[in-house]
Amino acid sequence: MNVKAFSFSASLRDPYPRQMTVKTAVYAVSGGGIQRLECQTRSFSIELDALDFDAEFGDTIQLTVADVVRGLASGEFECNVSECKGGDTLLKVYEVLLNGKSFKLLSAYKLSEGRLSKIYADTLTNLAPWRKRITSVSKLLDLSPQALEGL
Repeated sequence: MNVKAFSFSASLRDPYPRQMTVKTAVYAVSGGGIQRLECQTRSFSIELDALDFDAEFGDTIQLTVADVVRGLASGEFECNVSECKGGDTLLKVYEVLLNGKSFKLLSAYKLSEGRLSKIYADTLTNLAPWRKRITSVSKLLDLSPQALEGL
């Protein structure tokens, strides 16, 4: 199954000022373990990537392409898209730096009806403690919490 991952930096003034950097890593989940995927990287294209970007970050960090376009009038946005070939179960780890504060967020995906469906996603606005989040994700992905400790 092919999957996209976005890594970007943004300095936006509208609808409210924010500086952010997001680095995304994608892991295949199988056999009770995880393995980081090797991906091909290219530049972001609004035509090809806007819907996927919105689906990935609209709820997680409350940022959409519309926010980026509106904020570009007085800001900056640089984004790379990594295209990865993964398995039926994937984990994405986002290292987020937002206005000087660091966060680590998780999203989990499983194959359902021929496509990857998001089964878990952290959000910045209601972030549980790290231990609780990795326990929840590990149960959903049939992993031990220790498999996610080093992320």
